[in-house]
Amino acid sequence: MRKRRRPPDTIMTTETPTENQTQAPEAVASIPMGPILGAITIATVGMGLLGHAVVWAIQRFAQGLPETDPASAWLGAGGVWVAFMVGTFAIRPWRKMPMVRWAALWLAGRGICFVATILAGFVLLYSAPRENRAVIGLVMAGGYLGVLAAETAVVAKALQRDRGDVSAGETNE
Repeated sequence: MRKRRRPPDTIMTTETPTENQTQAPEAVASIPMGPILGAITIATVGMGLLGHAVVWAIQRFAQGLPETDPASAWLGAGGVWVAFMVGTFAIRPWRKMPMVRWAALWLAGRGICFVATILAGFVLLYSAPRENRAVIGLVMAGGYLGVLAAETAVVAKALQRDRGDVSAGETNE
């Protein structure tokens, strides 16, 4: 019976590095939390105010939604604010990291934010009185889109600043 040879654990090579291994420096970015927190907070407060004002106006001038509390709009806005805080702190945007990694990380953070918004919506809509559920749900849906737009603008501006305002395909040299 023949014995099989076991392959070596490590492979030693004697190749020398090629002379053309110089690569362009990779762009590195970090985003300060202040502008992101400001955009998230301002957008959620705006959506809470809008929802509150719409319910109040419908009650006052159209005599509709008699049992609905206008303050329930703030529950929806608060749920969106918490969800975006969870998604933002999960990716820790204040750390310096390669620009290539930012896109994937930011999308992962928005995925976390989306799931957190859905979970907050289920909790708030399940526990809210029936007459307030429509207001909470609409403010959460509109608030999610509004905050996403505001945060995207802040992140894009910060990344463009770190990149040095160069267009796609150009290097920062």
